[in-house]
Amino acid sequence: EGWTLDWLAKNDPAFMQEMRDWVVRFKGRWLPAGCSYGQPHMTFVSEESTIRQMFYGTRAIKEHFGFDNDIYIYSEHETMPQMPQVLAGMGYRGAYFRTHMQYGGDGPARDADWGLWTGLDGSSIPAIPATDNVYPFATERW
Repeated sequence: EGWTLDWLAKNDPAFMQEMRDWVVRFKGRWLPAGCSYGQPHMTFVSEESTIRQMFYGTRAIKEHFGFDNDIYIYSEHETMPQMPQVLAGMGYRGAYFRTHMQYGGDGPARDADWGLWTGLDGSSIPAIPATDNVYPFATERW
């Protein structure tokens, strides 16, 4: 989470540098991911505060690691109907839902290698979905 990165930069800069070194040492294999600043539960907060959490979270990754986080990957997907529109508008180029857990709203499930995750307004973003056989309780469909 972005808050943790900001805290580490202030309170443990040596560890932050070690993390930056991992990005170089394990190029293409280790990157910090996520998109939130704290640990919001999108089913409990408004869409506006969700967007703010994402904005500050991606800012922290850019500030501390020097790259844009443009793939949405989050273990607690907790999607809202506008999420494809929000992600596309924030410059994300894809989403990844095949993670270790499905919690709190789940992500879209589809037995496919990839698909277009399409929001209510027609906005879409390429995504790697969770699969029905792995996550049989996923609540959204494509």
